[in-house]
Amino acid sequence: MKKIISLAMALSLLFAAGCSGSSTSSAAPASSAAPASSADSVSEAASAASATGSDISMWRIGTASMTGNFYTLGSAFAQMINEKVEGCESAAQATGGSADNCFLLNDKEIEIGLIQSATAQEAVTGTGAFSETGKIESMRGVGVIYLMPFHCIINDKSGVEKIADLQGKKIGVGPMGGGVEVNANILLSEFGVTDFTPIYGTMGEALEGVKNGEVDAVIYATSTGSANVSDALNSGNCTLIGMSKEEAAAICAKRPEFGPDTIPANSYQDQAEDVYTFAGSALILTREDISEDAVYNLCKAFYENNEFLMSQNAIFKDSTLENAVVGMCVPLHSGAEKYFKEKGVL
Repeated sequence: MKKIISLAMALSLLFAAGCSGSSTSSAAPASSAAPASSADSVSEAASAASATGSDISMWRIGTASMTGNFYTLGSAFAQMINEKVEGCESAAQATGGSADNCFLLNDKEIEIGLIQSATAQEAVTGTGAFSETGKIESMRGVGVIYLMPFHCIINDKSGVEKIADLQGKKIGVGPMGGGVEVNANILLSEFGVTDFTPIYGTMGEALEGVKNGEVDAVIYATSTGSANVSDALNSGNCTLIGMSKEEAAAICAKRPEFGPDTIPANSYQDQAEDVYTFAGSALILTREDISEDAVYNLCKAFYENNEFLMSQNAIFKDSTLENAVVGMCVPLHSGAEKYFKEKGVL
């Protein structure tokens, strides 16, 4: 699957041969297109750079749309690599989200993908969104950024009081085939909701839609206290709904990529009670063909520069060794496994 890569990314890669450290990160939106011939040359250059294994010079990070958490997290991750990993550079790339990142990793068009655990589980088993394309077996785990409790945000005029009421409703599901859509389909199927109208777009558009009533609900697995969710709930037009503890436990018992979770009372405006739900993980995945040394150094830098990452985005507070393999449904890369064994995680 060939993806259009921005001219900014092209220049970044072409001048990265020496891989001198950089103090600023660069982000290449997928919508900023380079000519096809330039994209092909960039892909070849990146493949050549990564082929040297431990001498890899460019970590391209697949994120999601520019209005989602993954893009801002990927940009911070890239900046950390640029400043803290000697001899390497990095750039965050806007993509179609988790599912897209699985394909991009498999096609060797990125070196790192930020991918929701539910999507990764479907990719490695060849189910759900990957039932037609088949299993993706080339991905390997590096770690976990944060846990993502499922938020079900409904418009107050939708007539929805519980998740089962979403039957026949319009639901904002983010980009087509992205992790948000995968998660929405999983949650809805668990509550018998099989007839609904998916509304595609960026997460910014989905949340704007639920605020103004263009969609009835948005299902969004993201960090508790998310600014995007807060904005929707602060509009006075929306409410956060959940499920019972028993329902969450039953779902997690058959889905190892999830765990029961609670969105504590007062996490959002006018949220007087705890909201029970379940959570997936935001995984850092890479490719099996990248050398053990390269991934070991990447994993070590990620977990040992937590203060730097938190200074860029508070969500990184959950990027701890205690969470490093929670929901990791993809085999660990040998480099990450080596680091985690040294640290007593495994």
